[in-house]
Amino acid sequence: MTKPNVYFRADGNTQIGLGHIIRSLALADMLAEEFQCFFLVQVPSETLQAQITEKHQLIVLESTTDYLEEATRITKQYLDETTIIVLDGYNFRTEYQQIIKASRSQLVCIDDLHEWHFVADVVINQAGGVKPSSYSCEPYTKLCLGTEFALLRKPFRDASQEPRNIKNLTTVFICFGGSDIKNLTEQAVLACLSLPSIRHLHVVTGSAYPYLASLEDIQAEDKTIQLHQNLSAKEMTHLMSQCSLAITSASGIAYEVCSVGLGLVVGTYVNNQLGIYNFLTSNQLAFPAGNYLEFSAKKFTKMITELSIQIINAQITRQRKYFAHSRILKTFQKIATIQNIEISKASAQDIHLYFEWANDPATRKNAINTDPIPFENHQKWFQAKLQSPDTILYKFSQNGDNIGQVRFDLVDEHLEIDYSIAPQLRGHGLGETILQLALKTLIEEKKSQPKIQKIIALVKPENISSKTIFERLNFEFVGNQTIKQLTLKQYQKLIHRVY
Repeated sequence: MTKPNVYFRADGNTQIGLGHIIRSLALADMLAEEFQCFFLVQVPSETLQAQITEKHQLIVLESTTDYLEEATRITKQYLDETTIIVLDGYNFRTEYQQIIKASRSQLVCIDDLHEWHFVADVVINQAGGVKPSSYSCEPYTKLCLGTEFALLRKPFRDASQEPRNIKNLTTVFICFGGSDIKNLTEQAVLACLSLPSIRHLHVVTGSAYPYLASLEDIQAEDKTIQLHQNLSAKEMTHLMSQCSLAITSASGIAYEVCSVGLGLVVGTYVNNQLGIYNFLTSNQLAFPAGNYLEFSAKKFTKMITELSIQIINAQITRQRKYFAHSRILKTFQKIATIQNIEISKASAQDIHLYFEWANDPATRKNAINTDPIPFENHQKWFQAKLQSPDTILYKFSQNGDNIGQVRFDLVDEHLEIDYSIAPQLRGHGLGETILQLALKTLIEEKKSQPKIQKIIALVKPENISSKTIFERLNFEFVGNQTIKQLTLKQYQKLIHRVY
């Protein structure tokens, strides 16, 4: 069976750092067994080319600042309705995404700023504590937020399953990413060298780090330091496992440290690190160093000397709760599934199919009216819904088989949503998939109706599967509603319009 193609658009160099590339490589590593991964990168260095082509395919793009023209070119040359494209970078804003979406490809964005409107099918933000309300996006956009979507390469995922217990505080790991143009690495090294209790310093830099010669001069004077450069994920995991304390920025490297299990000192030097920083420190998964640009060696060394083995082992126990499970692969499996599902409007010929689905025992149990529906009543209802301008009936099929339905009813200035899955296909995640596809199709068809402000779902409290589906699609629980003496949970999704 041919693997689906996933294209990754990201750049990395000394000026912008390697964070976007490293995140995308981590995601590609998580997908490689089931997807064919291609990287689209503007003029990558030889080192970066080697890093990408070790496992994946590389397409070198010419250097340009005309990103919209680039998006048009990528769309024409590489994308169609069978492909998936992942964007990771701050130049891929709303208009860039809209051009990509014209290809009918499934669009995923990796983000850490939530500063512009998203038209992507999926947005991944691995920072914990970010709320869906922080985002302006389309109703069909699935927001994958938090550490369940942490972008970790396989050695780190494997390490998160291993028990970990620190016995001393003599060995420190230092890493500030692939470029570290502020040279925070050297400041941290010099501060640690002033502490007699630290006997070993493992310092990791990337290919874009411009101050290596200076570090080598320091190393020549103090054999406490061991320098490492361009380590693989396996090598990095092994090195971390030899250490008891890590000093890093609040970026992907901090999540890698948490997956291995170390005491972690974390700080920021750019705004896009604030999300991860606030999450790690507020949940006591890391010790707060604050803004590294206001670095104080005195405060820094004082914090480290106050740490104990007991405090760090307690921190590692908390880290394990957040980094032991991932939903990334399942998310992309659902993206691939959605590309194989056909959506159409229901027709008069579907009356018996809808009658069968409506009278399924599980469907009746979760309905407001649980009584079986006589065919005569169903016939009147179905014909009225087909003819109503305020109702949309979507039917879904896969490989020629009918798999489910979604209905939207216009009530005042909102839409109420109803769905069901063919009984024999329940439990396979299709509910979430067809709802996302229905929302996407609805928005494409209803752009000319700005009076629709929100979409509402009413769910019985005992209907756990539907509650979970709407929550995963970022519907917000807004309270209970009573209908016919039944208490129902109300979920809603606001329609943000940026056209």
